[in-house]
Amino acid sequence: MIRKVLFMLFFSLTIVSPLYSFQDDAVEPEEESRFLIIHLDGVSSEHFIEMLQGGQLPNIEAYFEDDDIINHAITYFPSKTPNVITSIKKAIPPKDSRVPSWHFRNPDPYSITSMPRSFLQMAFSTSRLSVTNLIYGIQGLHWMAGIALQNSADFLSEYPVVQFYWFPTDTQGHFNGEEAYMKEIRRFDRQFGKLVKRLDSKPVNIIIYSDHGIAFGDGLKPDKEIRNLLNEDLEFFSYPVIYLQEGVNPADYAELLLENTELDFIFYLEEAGLVKGLHADGSIRFRYREGRVRCEFSSSDILGYYESGYNGEFLTIDEWLEMTYESRYTGAPVNIFSYLSNPRSGEMIVMFDEGKFYQTPYSKRGNHGGFSHYEMSVPILLKGPALEDFEVKEHFWLPELFMEIKDLDFEGHPSRDSHAVRRLYNFKSGTALTELELSPTYRISYGITLYHDSHIPSFRNHFNVWGKADLFRSYLSRFWIGAALSVEKERNLPIFLIQYDLNVGKLSLETRILTTQKASFHIGYQVNDWLRVETANFNSAGVRLTF
Repeated sequence: MIRKVLFMLFFSLTIVSPLYSFQDDAVEPEEESRFLIIHLDGVSSEHFIEMLQGGQLPNIEAYFEDDDIINHAITYFPSKTPNVITSIKKAIPPKDSRVPSWHFRNPDPYSITSMPRSFLQMAFSTSRLSVTNLIYGIQGLHWMAGIALQNSADFLSEYPVVQFYWFPTDTQGHFNGEEAYMKEIRRFDRQFGKLVKRLDSKPVNIIIYSDHGIAFGDGLKPDKEIRNLLNEDLEFFSYPVIYLQEGVNPADYAELLLENTELDFIFYLEEAGLVKGLHADGSIRFRYREGRVRCEFSSSDILGYYESGYNGEFLTIDEWLEMTYESRYTGAPVNIFSYLSNPRSGEMIVMFDEGKFYQTPYSKRGNHGGFSHYEMSVPILLKGPALEDFEVKEHFWLPELFMEIKDLDFEGHPSRDSHAVRRLYNFKSGTALTELELSPTYRISYGITLYHDSHIPSFRNHFNVWGKADLFRSYLSRFWIGAALSVEKERNLPIFLIQYDLNVGKLSLETRILTTQKASFHIGYQVNDWLRVETANFNSAGVRLTF
């Protein structure tokens, strides 16, 4: 039975590989069209500008000129990572975001998406190579992010767009506060400097953008008060949004929440095209008409727009961006109205003012999700031959980033993996190994491994014929599964094959396990693009050539 399964697995690779070879996503990137896109999680414009101008980011400062940097890009609201990652590559506007937060309601058909599911949606919206970048955000594993970032340079010859997600900045801010957060931004700068050296002056287009900032200050927990005040009318609360039971009028609870919690702002849709906001010193209204939004207030101009020259006009998104990109509440009218227009939005937006943040077990020292400039304004850095015509302004609308940059092939991959020839010699036993590996298509390889006593390979000795398929790949590792047929004298034996590859810079470790043979491991050093010197099982040495 086992033999039949292994034979079926081996020959299934033969059937599947021609199908892979016709994939439309297979490309060979031209040098000047290669992109390295780095998602720098949780870095606000406020902190970035201060650190850059203060000389704390020397490698970024050396690589990017002033006209390569957009200081104030306005992100999605709510300022949450899954909202950005699942939307930005396809330029999905906030009102159509399919994962607007960690916990949300789907209208048709009705369902609730909780954090585990939204996390998976976010993770698989990244790229195949960068899914494990999320792991490097875990405290204690931050050091792996730097190694993986440097390794990303090696993938630019294979993939038209290499995407990397740097999460440690965000987690340091959440767990350890502002000082640790800024220290992590400086660490990213050092790792970016090492990456630039690895690029070795090759033409590449680099984009670094952040998804949101972080608010620090006093951590507050309004959950209990919200549950007590709303009772059975509350469906669930996911900061900064309250989801009410069907038919409940948010106006019935807005003032009650403002008076009995430490919340500073309450917003809700008062009627079609009209958002009402409450705060301790008065009220605000955002009125929508024909693609434009108007801001009105009573008692106090809490947002400060009128003090800055606003006169109550109906403004477009770009006009609001132009007027408010340096204000305390960047783009609030369009951001809040857009979110409440999303069918997955809740009925009420509740937020803290500057100097406060929503505290959770994960976010002990800082958080985001609100509409202050610390959370909503982020930097974008762009440099490369294909980006010379990109108009760099002081401000930008982040959801439009990849709408402005044309023809980015996020799904592109190599047409095949590398072919290889390996030759190893065991100086103790006098035996040798010769291996030929051929890849007809991406993620599929076939090969033959000959074990022989003389210097000349011969099929009269023991050999394996094998095939393998790549199940997983990241910037650090790769996992293969396959089957082989071992031929030795008159015995033919089917074998199950597992292979794990690990790469750290020029060093590599390849571990191959065959069910009926001794496992082998190869330690290698990459001399150049096509030559790797190796030792196998600490008793053999040789080379591996790729082509």
